[in-house]
Amino acid sequence: MKLLAGVVFLLLVFRAEAQLPHIKSNFTLEDQNQSVVYKIFSGKYDFVIAYTAQSYWWSNKYNYDILAKKGGVWFNIRLNAERKNGNWPYPKIKTSRVEKNSFDSLIDTLTKQQFWTLNIDSLSDQRGESLFDATNYRFEILEGKSFRIIESYAPEYFLNSFPDMLARKSFIKSRDAFVKTYKTYCD
Repeated sequence: MKLLAGVVFLLLVFRAEAQLPHIKSNFTLEDQNQSVVYKIFSGKYDFVIAYTAQSYWWSNKYNYDILAKKGGVWFNIRLNAERKNGNWPYPKIKTSRVEKNSFDSLIDTLTKQQFWTLNIDSLSDQRGESLFDATNYRFEILEGKSFRIIESYAPEYFLNSFPDMLARKSFIKSRDAFVKTYKTYCD
C-alpha cells in the first residue's frame, strides 16, 4: 500500500510540472545566421525562450531576457552587447539558476494563449497601413534542433486599428506574461 501511495505521489509531482512545448521551426537560413541567441545557445539547453524589444532608436544595442532549461533546471540569462566602431563584440552573458518551478505557470499561460503556434505572417499583417519608428517585440525559441521566431511590430497600435487581429491580442498577452514573470523571478 505504501508503494502504491508513493507511486501516486511521484506521478502527481511529475504531472504538476508544466510540459514544455514541442516547437515547430519557422526560421530561414538568414534568420539562423543572424540570431545571436541561436549561435550561442543552440544545443546547450533543452529549451530556450529569449525575448527582446527592437527599435531603430537603439539599433546599436541588443538586450535579451532569456529563460533556459537543462536537465530539469531553469536558468535566467541576460545577454547584451553594444556595437562599437561598426562591429558587434561578443555579448556579455550573465547566467543564474532559478527555482525549479518558477516558470511552470508562464509555460501554461503561453500554451493557453496558443503562443507556440502563432503565425508570424498574421503578426506582421499591417493591412496596408504604415507606421515608422515603433518597437518590434521578438521571441526566439529553441527546443532541440527546432528554432522558432515569434515577433510583432507595434502590436498594440495595430490591434487598436484592427481589433479583429486576434493573433496580436494573444501575442500581447503572452509578451506581458513573459515580462511580468521575468521581472518577478529574475530581476
